[in-house]
Amino acid sequence: MRCAAHTLQLAITDTLKEDTAATRLLCKIRQLVKKLRTPTYLYLIKKENLLKPTLDCATRWNSTVDMLVRLKELKNFLNDLASNDNKFKQFNLNNQEWNDVDILCEGLMPAKICMKILQNEQLTLTDFYANWLLCKIRTKALNSSISRNIVKNMTIRENHILSNDILLSAVFLDPRYKVILTDDQINKAIDHLSKLWTHIVFMKQTQSCDQHDAAIVLSDLSSSSTPSDDSDELDAVLKAKEHCTSVIKKVKSRRIDSLLKCYKTMKPIHPELYELSKVVFGVLVTQVSVERLFSGLKFILSPLRTNVAQHLLEDQLIVRANCIFDSKNDRINSVPFEVISVSSSINEDELQEISHSSTSSAKQIMNKKRTGDINDQEGPHQIKKKQLRINNLFSVASQQSEK
Repeated sequence: MRCAAHTLQLAITDTLKEDTAATRLLCKIRQLVKKLRTPTYLYLIKKENLLKPTLDCATRWNSTVDMLVRLKELKNFLNDLASNDNKFKQFNLNNQEWNDVDILCEGLMPAKICMKILQNEQLTLTDFYANWLLCKIRTKALNSSISRNIVKNMTIRENHILSNDILLSAVFLDPRYKVILTDDQINKAIDHLSKLWTHIVFMKQTQSCDQHDAAIVLSDLSSSSTPSDDSDELDAVLKAKEHCTSVIKKVKSRRIDSLLKCYKTMKPIHPELYELSKVVFGVLVTQVSVERLFSGLKFILSPLRTNVAQHLLEDQLIVRANCIFDSKNDRINSVPFEVISVSSSINEDELQEISHSSTSSAKQIMNKKRTGDINDQEGPHQIKKKQLRINNLFSVASQQSEK
């Protein structure tokens, strides 16, 4: 799921980069603000009991809006100062530039308000999408060149957002905004919810099982018609949800906590919908997990080691992303299906030895076990006695499944 705040940031950044007139105006405004922040002019501003002008950060357009708003508050003071100081007059803005400042500030204000809302702690997917649409509507109503460009770039980014099945599922479960979805999007949402419910059922069945029993449960699920039966059951529940819409419509408040309370009241009648709503509405909207990798890149690509090949650097980042954020116990309890199916062909002694071996030794014993070149008595004695993280078992299992 893409970060909602970051997506809006990119849309506004693209707009400011495309508008050359706005870029030139902002450059002149920054020069003016730097001039005003010198001791001489700061003394005059303080003497008039005015606020100090703020200088923006070029990579954060929110600070650019704050700079424009503060500059508008100093407009009368700057005009009076320019009329008395010929040296300062060359830095001051003319009437047309002041009008452009008003238009630019007005065009960016709906996006700034939306950005503040996206920073709320309790924010769901549907809240984000609703505020996104509201920002587009308010920006489009301004009918200026900058506002039209913002709407255009937001629409481009919106196409990527609406391609996410997680967001479509959340909108589908929210009767306030369900009417926005098309028939194809509704089908995608139902299909995603069906898969999600199948996974929830499987997780409930494996909670009381150990790692060895999980392989048996997996084989039962793959050989039986349980997934299709669960899908049919969920389809029936989703159809029954149409009758529950009238109940949800009685909720007068548009806050999301009221919707969650409504789903909680439906738990005795439709427990499946309640379980799905907890998962779907619990998805984080504003997060950039990849920034953790950017921060961790300095440990791999150090100043003394900058000649690492690109493919090797990508491989190291993939390994780091899959092992550094989870504890060993969490990784053991969340073994993927492919690992379970492969490890089911190995006895318990070999599996225990593999979890304490090196990567190369694990590959050797797995390959020999599958080809029949090793028996149950030989295997454990050929493995080196070294500690191995569980992610090595993941990589071995994935390679064997590809073969």
